[in-house]
Amino acid sequence: MAYANQAPTTSELGENETLDKTKSINYEVGLKGRAQNYAFDVALFQNDVEDEIIQIRDAGGNSIYDNAGETQKRGLEINGVYKINTNFELGASYAYSDFKYKSFQESVRGAFVSRDGNYLPYIPKHQYSIFAGYKMLNGFKARVQTKTYGEYYMDSANTQKYEGYEFVTDLMIGYEKNNHTVQLNIANIFDEYYAMDASKDVYGNQTYKAAAPRSFMLTYNYRF
Repeated sequence: MAYANQAPTTSELGENETLDKTKSINYEVGLKGRAQNYAFDVALFQNDVEDEIIQIRDAGGNSIYDNAGETQKRGLEINGVYKINTNFELGASYAYSDFKYKSFQESVRGAFVSRDGNYLPYIPKHQYSIFAGYKMLNGFKARVQTKTYGEYYMDSANTQKYEGYEFVTDLMIGYEKNNHTVQLNIANIFDEYYAMDASKDVYGNQTYKAAAPRSFMLTYNYRF
């Protein structure tokens, strides 16, 4: 069990100077496993929060901030990796999120509307990723990872969902020699088109922010 207080950030106070600090109690149980060929972590948690600072979209699509009365966040997180041999490993991660308002009155056209029992927006119930890594004794290495971000509600009223995205894949190819490392990173290698953020304001206006297209980055690193 852990207790925490979090003060509003400067930018949040700039939008709403009446914000209260967030107070939370977190309950968590977990299990870890470590062996020569595998490792895993499992965590089950519940986080009860008072006056959580939430983001709301106004009619102009701008972000404003307010305190929700109470929220409850329940979830499960699993991570694991398995070494097939000295060169090759596989891994995966999964997160289940059940985040709800216990009490929240949202201002809609000058009136307060209860969102009690609704899901928090922008948080998918399911997220997972899979990766494979390969490293040779001669210094060559490579890693490919694909991730999926499940559907989520676009607003606190829970009137509409965004479908999220599936199997957005990144690739890394590199070479290490003594103190030198050269690495090529390719993000979104299949050039998937999706929104990294989808929201809906209390007036029904929808906003979609496109994710980055395929991109390349070549780096060189020297360790002194």
